[in-house]
Amino acid sequence: MAKRTGIGRYENPYKVVNADRPRPDGTRCEPFQLDTQDRAVTEGWLWQRGGEDTVVCLMHPRANFARHYLVPGLVAAGFAVFCQNSRWLGNDATLVHEVLLLDVAEGVRAMRERFERVVLCGNSGGGSLYALYLEQALAGDGERLTDTAAGDPFDLNRFDLPGADAVAFLAAHPGEGHFLLRCIDPSVVDESDLLSCDPALDAFDPGNGFAEPPAESRYDAAFLARYRAA
Repeated sequence: MAKRTGIGRYENPYKVVNADRPRPDGTRCEPFQLDTQDRAVTEGWLWQRGGEDTVVCLMHPRANFARHYLVPGLVAAGFAVFCQNSRWLGNDATLVHEVLLLDVAEGVRAMRERFERVVLCGNSGGGSLYALYLEQALAGDGERLTDTAAGDPFDLNRFDLPGADAVAFLAAHPGEGHFLLRCIDPSVVDESDLLSCDPALDAFDPGNGFAEPPAESRYDAAFLARYRAA
């Protein structure tokens, strides 16, 4: 049996996004299947007890947010929560962020029809997704992106992107590209031997600041500078 080392929702890495406590009594879930303006499909789950006037939206470019860990607390605080999954669930290979904005648009539109206020909560990779969406939704006529980062034509001026009333960011990172770059382990000295390691760059060496959970790892500025430069 695999060793269990985590705490709370971190006990199982496959459930790290899921809530680790029950939802408040009376919480009900309404599933959604939404058709986007380019004829794709995005799915969502609306969690609520009834009577809420504000909905908090959660979405990630590829992760499954259906049972997001914020749901119990937000519902208990009096908010409805719309957890949305993208058309590219679990698929980084073909995901295009500019196109993905049309999935966001349908989620916002569906919630606008049901609630007085719509709040976007950008968690993890959802932060850069919602930031891009709002930047494009608020752009003037003819000022939206007309192609993807790869150079493929995709004119966002052709589509309706409804705005939100507020946005919040939780443990967000600056974008998939920056995030993946920072996931590269510079301590590996031989790409043919992934166990090879330069101890001076080992982020899991207690001598460099690592601590076993639930303690908090802390790295000094000199180590971080060496690590990022490598």
